[in-house]
Amino acid sequence: MFEEVNGISNMLTAHANDSGQSFPLVTPLPQFEVHGDHARVQSGIETFSYLPFITSETRTAWELFSVQNQDWISLSRVRHSNELRLCYTFKEKIILILRFFLVKNVALGRDDTLSETDFVVANITPVIFEFSETGPGYATPGKSLYIPISLTSPPPFNPYILNFDLASIPDVPPVIDAMTALKGTRK
Repeated sequence: MFEEVNGISNMLTAHANDSGQSFPLVTPLPQFEVHGDHARVQSGIETFSYLPFITSETRTAWELFSVQNQDWISLSRVRHSNELRLCYTFKEKIILILRFFLVKNVALGRDDTLSETDFVVANITPVIFEFSETGPGYATPGKSLYIPISLTSPPPFNPYILNFDLASIPDVPPVIDAMTALKGTRK
């Protein structure tokens, strides 16, 4: 699994370098769904997401950037739904169709029952947001770190989830801190 994720990370970094961009404001990797689908198939995971680290200083720029670069969603949806029709045995298709109905029409990973019309056509949430007891709302201003959901494979059914701040979930910041500490110990 880590090899596939590392491969996409390397491609995204090369894309940023080749196009003169700097993180976190890097346009989506061309053919993101091709790479995301490959990573999911090879690793056995259901979903793959790019989660940029956004600071309070880069937040406004990120929110504008994410809205201006949301065309990757429609491209990924077309590719995802077209390719999936071609890659299953009859037995795999039956299993996926059963899963589709048993999970109340929530399709995962490689569900070949999808078409472009099954997706909600809407814009992404234009601001980084979080959920609270009263529902979704603008993420707390002035935080040192925001981790909005950005690129996802498979593409989202409803783009409202994009820009949701994973750092607003209490269990996430300690995991990020541990990962950062671990990365600092590796040479």
